[in-house]
Amino acid sequence: MQMTKDKLIAAGSELFLLHSYQGTGINDVLKVCGVPKGSFYNYFSSKEDFALAVIDFQMESSDEFVKQNLRNEALKPLQRVAAYLDSISQGMVNCHFAMGCLFGTLAQEMSSLSPKLRQALTKAFQVQVELLTECVRAGQEDGTIKASLDPVETAGFIMSALQGAQIMAKTFQSGEPLCEIRHIVIDILLPSA
Repeated sequence: MQMTKDKLIAAGSELFLLHSYQGTGINDVLKVCGVPKGSFYNYFSSKEDFALAVIDFQMESSDEFVKQNLRNEALKPLQRVAAYLDSISQGMVNCHFAMGCLFGTLAQEMSSLSPKLRQALTKAFQVQVELLTECVRAGQEDGTIKASLDPVETAGFIMSALQGAQIMAKTFQSGEPLCEIRHIVIDILLPSA
């Protein structure tokens, strides 16, 4: 039973990224999974409820990804931020710019339409910003990141800039916006010589 639910959530995650929330029907998800409609409604009361499960699933997946980069003790904090940005860029290259960030995709489309989804997406972004904030603070403590920066504002800026760069990369089918944001973020973070 859990395997069917997990299969539905994984398919929904990919379809939402490829076709958006409104561009993905329940029947699309069922077709990909090869399960009957009744199976869907055994687990989810609505498409919105399903999207909340997809967000939770992605939070767990992206949490691990973010932690592997931003909490990698083998790297200095500035290197962790660079590795995080590089990993996201490489992920977009690997999928030929067909997908970006699920949270960003859903936020653009659904934040003004569904308070429940907006609340879940807010939490997802906050978790990532908190991890970036921790990394900036650690870099300030070890001298690899400029001490005069406000860690919370800097982390928020990085997340906002990254979301915009992903949209541009997807639109232009190019990694250039992600390369540019990496360069600018690292320049901002570097301590003055």
